[in-house]
Amino acid sequence: MQNDNRRSMCDLAILIEAQIIEAYSYDKCKNIADHFFRLVNNLHENKKISVQAYVSTLAILVKTNELAQNFVHNHGFKMLTALLKKDCIEKAQVAYHVICTLWVLSYHEYARPEFCDYDLNVLEYVSKILDYFNQEKIVRIVLMLFNNLKHDDNCLEQLSLINANSVVNKLLKKPWVDEAIKEELKNLEEFFQQNYQEFSSFEKWAKQVERGHLAWSPVHTEKFW
Repeated sequence: MQNDNRRSMCDLAILIEAQIIEAYSYDKCKNIADHFFRLVNNLHENKKISVQAYVSTLAILVKTNELAQNFVHNHGFKMLTALLKKDCIEKAQVAYHVICTLWVLSYHEYARPEFCDYDLNVLEYVSKILDYFNQEKIVRIVLMLFNNLKHDDNCLEQLSLINANSVVNKLLKKPWVDEAIKEELKNLEEFFQQNYQEFSSFEKWAKQVERGHLAWSPVHTEKFW
């Protein structure tokens, strides 16, 4: 019980500190912010804070450009991939914050290669979250991430490999209350139609052969379809 209380207090403390850092200019608290980011990652690795608190804090901290860049350059995407594989398919709120973090990072050029890394397969794991959760806020942030990446040629290739057009087509058949989801789906559908060649089976195969990396297309569960 005492350990649980201590963890809860630590969870609350890091969330408050993250919000304070976000409210200040990075230049005014650079050393504190950098130290705090390292501390949060260390607490997570040593299981001193909950996964929920970690991803919530992370989603706040990456809004600061300098911290986001440090995170990416220090193998942050490997950490996110590990979360996508396990914790994100167990808890919807964890999935939401992880994908929010990815969405923020997708605005930065230095993060784009990580989304295209065949060893990480970030976008494939993101799409599979939809096998487990269909809350509108999760669907919306996944679509926002795809929309952010679609104009990058390498990211578009990744979207092709995970059959993102099929995902969009299936989601279009579902009734959504959130108008933002409808808009995001419409934008993606139009873009994928305009770039149909990128999504043809032969084109995908040819590009994989050219890169020397043949990949299986992701299989969604019946729950998604």
